[in-house]
Amino acid sequence: MARESVNIKALIKSIVDDLYFPIENKTIDFIWEINDDLVVVTDASRIKTVFSNLISNAIKYHDPVKRPSWVKLKAEKTQDKMHLMVEDNGIGIGGGQKDKIFEMFYRAHEHSNGSGLGLYIVKEALAKLDGHIAVESCEGKGSKFHVVLPAHQACPELA
Repeated sequence: MARESVNIKALIKSIVDDLYFPIENKTIDFIWEINDDLVVVTDASRIKTVFSNLISNAIKYHDPVKRPSWVKLKAEKTQDKMHLMVEDNGIGIGGGQKDKIFEMFYRAHEHSNGSGLGLYIVKEALAKLDGHIAVESCEGKGSKFHVVLPAHQACPELA
């Protein structure tokens, strides 16, 4: 695993810029609760995979009827942990499905054209980083994904 100093906000902003293209009447507000200078030493490629999948799902499963649709991106660092969150007010996930969404090939929504691999890949990438993920969701109200990672200190020569 290649570790490097990663500015979390810059990385997540680049993901949002790559994934989200607002079109008329289908806008999503992004709420940022991430400090500009939040840096962690980790595998940038795996972190990008994790947040690309989570943000892509938040965009894909937004509720077009709700105004405004929003996605909240939050990150906090404690002495030994990095807590990250992707929350939305989208269509949510039914109660009986929450335990299955991290399984390979499982799709929570029949109308989804996805492969059912995204959240499985997220779980596996986080396991390789000694992290984990949990979800809170209510069908029709939205979802909140909590990611916890070890907070390795930034190397001075990399920061």
